Amino acid sequence: MSPQEIIFRFYDLVVKGDLAGAEALVHPDFHGEEAASLPYAGTYNGLEGWRRLLANVGSVFTEFMPSVEYALTDETGTRVIVMVGLTGRSIKTGERFETSMLELWELRDGLISLVRPYYWDTHLLRRVSGMEG
Repeated sequence: MSPQEIIFRFYDLVVKGDLAGAEALVHPDFHGEEAASLPYAGTYNGLEGWRRLLANVGSVFTEFMPSVEYALTDETGTRVIVMVGLTGRSIKTGERFETSMLELWELRDGLISLVRPYYWDTHLLRRVSGMEG
């Protein structure tokens, strides 16, 4: 699979709820970073970190639905920039949201080794999650 196909496949599996299938595409040395201003802020390392990241996002939002709009791979074939539409509902407030983000993905040995999202509107996510009044 090409780097873009790996990312598209990963998202497809996550959306379908096949987390075991998605995890098979995650490198054992995975590294994920979420913005400090978000309710699931932090650094997530290894497969356990990946599981914790999913659990933390799932503890804040339900109906969390990413949709990949496009992906671009760099000349090395190891980095992919992905434009993602994102919808969901806050568990705490019940409020629905719609936003977008760019993500930097890195691959090693054909597996996802890094994800770093850049949200369009972190304030929106904080507000609907109940972090701000």
